[in-house]
Amino acid sequence: MIWLLILLGSSIARANFPGSNSHLSEPDSLKHKKKITDFVRFKAGVMMSSFYRPDISSSNGILTNPLWSWQAGIASDFFKRKYHYSRAELSFNTKGAKEYFTSDGVEIESINQFRNLQLSVLPVVLRAEPKKINPSVGVGFYFSQRLSGSSKTGINGEKVSEDPVSLSFFDVKQDFGIVLNLEVMYKKHPGIEIRYEAGLKSQSTLRDIKNRALVFSFIF
Repeated sequence: MIWLLILLGSSIARANFPGSNSHLSEPDSLKHKKKITDFVRFKAGVMMSSFYRPDISSSNGILTNPLWSWQAGIASDFFKRKYHYSRAELSFNTKGAKEYFTSDGVEIESINQFRNLQLSVLPVVLRAEPKKINPSVGVGFYFSQRLSGSSKTGINGEKVSEDPVSLSFFDVKQDFGIVLNLEVMYKKHPGIEIRYEAGLKSQSTLRDIKNRALVFSFIF
């Protein structure tokens, strides 16, 4: 994770102080100066997340509903070619789920949400021939570190309240998984992005619980 952040920083530094322009005159240097949005893109949007429990389904007493939340971050593209490039992103997001249990006539509502710092890397992003409307598709992976979290529980329709016992159940604070990305840009900016993230690491040592998320972002 550290070396990817260093790579991101070095790319920004090269864009700010391109050595190849040192021979230009002052007017030419100003003429070729890049804006920050030429090498760093800002993105923000909403995330629809849920839990994937392969050993439990709605048929045996549990129903998982999506949790809507926000996400925001920065992205930088590397190794740009006409039809492909690579990307690294650093973002904040909130993942979790709303779950409903029914057992022996007792209805339980559980809301779990976890705030994360996430690094995403897409080694391969393929794009169409550059025009005004530029679609692209990418695949990669992510790694996230939990910053904080909360669990709330309500019984038989009562108002949900903090539940530290349920929170302790989610005792794994790191996650990693795969990323599938679809993006449409207008020229270079702005654009929209749809992304699917599938966690590969269980968030509990007691049960197999993995993150799933669908992300909708605006890029500018």
